[in-house]
Amino acid sequence: MEKPDNEECLPFWREYKSSLGKLHLLALRALSVPASSAAVERVFSRGGMIMWPHRSSMSDKQLSNFVFFAAIVNLTLVFLD
Repeated sequence: MEKPDNEECLPFWREYKSSLGKLHLLALRALSVPASSAAVERVFSRGGMIMWPHRSSMSDKQLSNFVFFAAIVNLTLVFLD
């Protein structure tokens, strides 16, 4: 496996797609630029669902951890398909 001569990494991932399997899919997702801010909107929406009035004593750090965990679980489910 050689390092590409140019700064473009997508040709590398295309060339080694079959030998790198699911890592190829992860790289494409990580290197892709989202067309909209829908993913960000979903994260904020999830935060609103987590922070109900009966949880008003939850600290900022706890809320941040819950939202982060929910985003990671969602991302993991996407890659397990």
